Amino acid sequence: MLALERIRTIAILCLTVFGCTGNILILIVVYQGYFRKTASTVLISALSISDCIVLCLQSLQIVTKLHPQVTSYDCVLLFFMDAFRLLSVWLVCIINIERCSLVFNPCYMPRLTCRRKS
Repeated sequence: MLALERIRTIAILCLTVFGCTGNILILIVVYQGYFRKTASTVLISALSISDCIVLCLQSLQIVTKLHPQVTSYDCVLLFFMDAFRLLSVWLVCIINIERCSLVFNPCYMPRLTCRRKS
């Protein structure tokens, strides 16, 4: 059982490293040339930052779980992890609603491509 727990810990820490690297690359790509002008840039970058925070808090929880003592720090960590998970879900919902509104109203396509018009 101890070996299985170590494998799980290492896997989550690797997932955190690769996930944060991917989200940082998303931020770099989103703020290049054309994409910077779109209204969805703010939502996508907020989603990327929120996912990075969730990944980091999850790995921090696993590292602090190595100490068996439960403190108020663990409660604060769980609260912020749940809050940023909820934020990620809401951001995905907002992005989908924005896309859905453009499917039903294609005449409003300039809203998607220009911050000023959105």
